[in-house]
Amino acid sequence: NFNTFTMAGGPEWCTIESDPGVFTELIQKFGVKGAQVEELWGLDDASYKRLAPMYGLIFLFKWDQTLQTDISANVLDEVPEGVFFAKQTINNACATQAILSILLNCPKKLELGSTLSTFLDFTSSLDPESIGMALANQHEIRIAHNSFSRPEPIQIERAKDDEEGEAFHFISYVPVNGILYEIDGLQKGPRLIDGCDDNTWFEKAKNCLQQRMASYQSKELRFTLLAICKDLKLKYNQEKDLLTKKKNNQSMDTDNDDNNNMTEYINNFPTDQIDARLSELEDLIKEEDVKREKWRKENIRRRHNYFPFILNLIGLLGKKNMLKPLTEKAKEKKKEKIKRMEEEMKKKEEADKKDKDKAGDDSTATKTDDKPTDSK
Repeated sequence: NFNTFTMAGGPEWCTIESDPGVFTELIQKFGVKGAQVEELWGLDDASYKRLAPMYGLIFLFKWDQTLQTDISANVLDEVPEGVFFAKQTINNACATQAILSILLNCPKKLELGSTLSTFLDFTSSLDPESIGMALANQHEIRIAHNSFSRPEPIQIERAKDDEEGEAFHFISYVPVNGILYEIDGLQKGPRLIDGCDDNTWFEKAKNCLQQRMASYQSKELRFTLLAICKDLKLKYNQEKDLLTKKKNNQSMDTDNDDNNNMTEYINNFPTDQIDARLSELEDLIKEEDVKREKWRKENIRRRHNYFPFILNLIGLLGKKNMLKPLTEKAKEKKKEKIKRMEEEMKKKEEADKKDKDKAGDDSTATKTDDKPTDSK
């Protein structure tokens, strides 16, 4: 779990976990239908095709102020017409804002529901700062967000000068009206990446993401990339329905662009492979059902208050004189872990020193080889 980069002010918003199951339920609580969130483990074509149609990407990374100068290039002073952009004014909610930055830039592709549609209409004539403030005070969105707050029976106060957490931040990549934008509420406006269409925006986003990750020069490997895509179970069922109609020589009427794209795919699908694909789709649908049930249980556990159970368990262990030996065993394991970490750190430092020494020797040898000789 990461700490997010936050700002003071506004109603209280909790920190939520960066997880596709959490984000998918959050989207549903907003009232959006036909969409879900999936984690991406790669930026290859296969990952894109598996989740197509994809509406946008959410990127979580460690915030580093020293790397923001180059990134701020191409940030627009004015928000283009038709682009939703809100300044981040909410404490602990940059994940939700990153999600909304995609959803509210896809009103024609997604069924947003009354809450988000009304909010989008209300803020259409406002400036980014005012939209951010309106979002901070949007009751339904905040209630949905805070439904993932963890029970905290014991509040531990920490001094302001005792901050140990690292700052992580969410941003979005979303194509709008033929242009790919990076949406970051900490910037003054959206960042223009490049012109694109439905078939090229992911490749352009991939290049941008790779540049961002490379800027850390292997010092940071903790990145998370998630995609907001069409509900996969819905997608598989639609494909199954169209393939079945083709198999039975029935008409395949469609009423939206997604289905039109699917129809083209179905029309070119080899007839002799339909049965195999239908069997594969049945398995994919079952996998989605299993995954959704897993997400449901995990989200229940996230909200559950385990504190009474833990107190009772500690009490029972104490009564049976088992608490002290278990505590001592845990302390020993902690010492062993610290020792292993120190040894690994020492090995890393020694390896880095050897690399630097080798680099220095190579540099000296190069200078010696390049030194001109005297000619008599």
